Amino acid sequence: MVDITNAPNRGGILHLNRLITDEQQAVITALPPPVPQHDAMIATQMAYAAVYFPLARKRAADIGVEWPEAFETATWKKLSETLGVERPYL
Repeated sequence: MVDITNAPNRGGILHLNRLITDEQQAVITALPPPVPQHDAMIATQMAYAAVYFPLARKRAADIGVEWPEAFETATWKKLSETLGVERPYL
């Protein structure tokens, strides 16, 4: 999200809120916090994937980077086989 804003002089991790938009902050704060339980952690990771993977795909396209589609497809196949989860976005 910081990269999308093209913010100069990013500084350290403690300064990220000033580098992202209000809309981006709202998306982040709406995500569930990680809970140290198996099913809850998987659900949290799927919620994060649903937000961040589409952003990352768009950013890669915007800057001319080829998305590693075969790797992602293989990863989701393995996650489906081992954890029973499906890709949470199209």
